[in-house]
Amino acid sequence: MQEYRCEIGRCHFVANAEGLVRVSCRYCAKEESERRGYKVVIYHFFDVSKGTLKTLVFRDAKTLIEGR
Repeated sequence: MQEYRCEIGRCHFVANAEGLVRVSCRYCAKEESERRGYKVVIYHFFDVSKGTLKTLVFRDAKTLIEGR
């Protein structure tokens, strides 16, 4: 097992046996939401075998439904 941290360093976790990790990161989402001016959801995807990090940003569906 290996420990990883997100860009901000507050979200940490351990990789599973297959070496794949998907984490919803509220710390990065908070900063990105403030920067963009609307709520977002952020997922960090870690591939342990390659040692890579990919981050995807999505607009929070709740804000689309509520019209905000």
